[in-house]
Amino acid sequence: MLTNVSESVTTNISSAVTDSISNSTTTATDCQVTETDSGNTNTVAAATEFIQCRISEVLSLTHDTNLYTLNLPEGYHMEVPTGHHLRLKASILGMEIVRSYTPVHLLDSSESKETFNSVLYLIIKIYKDGAFTQHLQSLTVGDTIPVSHHVGAFDMAEASLCSKMLLLAAGTGLTPMIKIILHNVARDKPTHLVCFNKTQSDILWREELDSLASRGSLQVTHVLSKPDSEWAGLTGRINQDMLLQFLSPESKDTTFIAACGPILFSQLCLSYLKKMDCDDKRIHIFQE
Repeated sequence: MLTNVSESVTTNISSAVTDSISNSTTTATDCQVTETDSGNTNTVAAATEFIQCRISEVLSLTHDTNLYTLNLPEGYHMEVPTGHHLRLKASILGMEIVRSYTPVHLLDSSESKETFNSVLYLIIKIYKDGAFTQHLQSLTVGDTIPVSHHVGAFDMAEASLCSKMLLLAAGTGLTPMIKIILHNVARDKPTHLVCFNKTQSDILWREELDSLASRGSLQVTHVLSKPDSEWAGLTGRINQDMLLQFLSPESKDTTFIAACGPILFSQLCLSYLKKMDCDDKRIHIFQE
């Protein structure tokens, strides 16, 4: 269920600003926003350039995670490739903070491709001590926020060469997996999504994912590290024995594996996959 988030939020972010400044910049020449105003097509190809996008809706997905709908300026369209991310920027107490987020498509939407290219959907976890997300939480519908063009190294065509996919997602590490899932479901490609969360209340889009899985080619498994007494599913954190349940020695040479989550989660995934002798060409680690 989606519920509207209150448009009035009072925050105190000054204590978190120092730890939240981004120290890295990346330039990519394969990123573009096309302006179609007056019949002309203009391409801007730098991931360090930003455009002002308007917040048109904020929906609560869990107790600490929201779905933001951002509208591009009139006349602009942005087609974000699968696995690519955007950067959002804010000036807080005179300091510039930049954060990266992967746009998603809605799992239960019938919106046209044209609409998707003029609207961005971002799933963002709000941290109590996070200067940037507390600032974002303070914005209301109608406010604008600077958004960069897309950047990323994931190659969907290369990943699709494998006959099946294993997607390992911790928390909001689910976001780059959404477009992969939709791509694969449309092509009936066997895909196993494993979502790692603390509790049942932390699971993102559970009903929507289960509905999508009921159609055939998608399998969804949830793993909880802090389950309640009613939980009958898998428990614990990622480990090699658990990974062997999802990726048998016989299937590792025909399976593409993607992982996304906190740094430690991603590092553990990569370490275990290496120990299983998985080929680097069939592994992609997203940076959350």
